[in-house]
Amino acid sequence: MIWSLIVRNQHRIGCEQYCPIGTRTVFLIIIMIVSVNAQTTDTVKVLFIGNSYVYYNNLPSLFLQLAESGGKKVIVGSSAIGSYKLADHANSASTLSLIGKKWNTVVLQEQSVLPVIEYLREKSMTPSVNFLDSVIRTVGASTMLYLTWGRKYGGAWSVGGYSTINFQNYHQMQDSLTSAYREVADKLHVRMSPVGIAWKNAVTENSSIDLWISDNSHPTMKGSYLAACTFYSAIFNTSPVGLKYTAGLDTTDVVFLQKQAATTLTTVVSKTDYIPVSFILMQNYPNPFNPTTVIKYQLPLTSKVSLKIYDLLGREIVTLVNEEQSAGWKEVEWNAKDVSSGIYFYKLSAGSFVETKKMLVVK
Repeated sequence: MIWSLIVRNQHRIGCEQYCPIGTRTVFLIIIMIVSVNAQTTDTVKVLFIGNSYVYYNNLPSLFLQLAESGGKKVIVGSSAIGSYKLADHANSASTLSLIGKKWNTVVLQEQSVLPVIEYLREKSMTPSVNFLDSVIRTVGASTMLYLTWGRKYGGAWSVGGYSTINFQNYHQMQDSLTSAYREVADKLHVRMSPVGIAWKNAVTENSSIDLWISDNSHPTMKGSYLAACTFYSAIFNTSPVGLKYTAGLDTTDVVFLQKQAATTLTTVVSKTDYIPVSFILMQNYPNPFNPTTVIKYQLPLTSKVSLKIYDLLGREIVTLVNEEQSAGWKEVEWNAKDVSSGIYFYKLSAGSFVETKKMLVVK
């Protein structure tokens, strides 16, 4: 049994959020839930969070029907609003409530050009992914970043008053997007579905394939089908080659797109066992908190690690970590039930790296 609820509302979005410089665009807002089959212990539940690159051609439904044709039991959901950034979703009560319905995988798609603007990647995308990932983890789910594709002809693009470089072509823009998503995935220890890389592989092998519609940004059905195949491979760790669902496409195109998705996943490292390239101490989450919070950090090499909590007067409250740890991503929970409300500091020392951050206990 398949059921769906789709709410539509069309409105004009300001140029600063998503537009080629000097133009304006009208977007469609969709919040959608789709379900298939009765929920059982082997049902895989996937929530897609993003904007038009999620709801265009109904990507969650394409993924669902591909999965069903492969004998999978799947429930999919979506919170997708035209031009939305992950920072908007991080501040959306409806999105956060939807995450709380307990999924296996939550897919996060950033606004399509924001990642290649360094300032916004550092100040908006990375903290938003970190926050949403922390929320996702609280319901026992895992995060997967949706690596999107570049514009067909590259170009210069603006977001919130900040602009990209003038990309000379699609390949230059795609390489920049890929690098940006890899950086965030590595830094925050989250998985990535390499859809944009699958697009690049497809275009490289067949330059005439029509993956973009006339706006040179949004996907044709072939583009969305390739994205759905890539998600199938990434989520189930299984090749989509041979799946019977075609989305109405020509058999020759279906075979080509399925093979591109399968090849991409076998040649791209998209696991969570990367070795970090630098020391990083993340902001604790939640913050403010009562009584527990999680502190995450990463080590590029085996190090003697000390993680301590101090009060506002600099007095040591507790030592959370004092040991040698191997390279990788780490997280520690602190239960502040025995301390009073107020500002506290946590300090990470690892080799020559030392950093301190502030947090707030509210009771």
